[in-house]
Amino acid sequence: MRGWREADLDPWAAMNADPEVRRYVGPLLTFEQAAAWALNCQDDLDRYGFGFWAVEIRTSGEFIGFTGLSTDPAEDLDDPDVGEGPLRRYVVYRKLRDPEH
Repeated sequence: MRGWREADLDPWAAMNADPEVRRYVGPLLTFEQAAAWALNCQDDLDRYGFGFWAVEIRTSGEFIGFTGLSTDPAEDLDDPDVGEGPLRRYVVYRKLRDPEH
């Protein structure tokens, strides 16, 4: 995982304009809607000391591992707007703030 970059916006918008990607999460987003969502989300996350992260997968198909996030199944939740199925359950991940913040 790495911090969000401006260059991530084009692939983010393309992903949100793909009917297969958005199939279970809501209507397709225009480029402008995807950009607004990313900016709003980043502002909110920055305000609380976190960040908007991107996962990089190398062209070899290799996933780049990371550390620093923890999860507690007791904090996971179901999205009330999503019907039964694999996308209903949200897994909550936390990254502790840096000690100097």
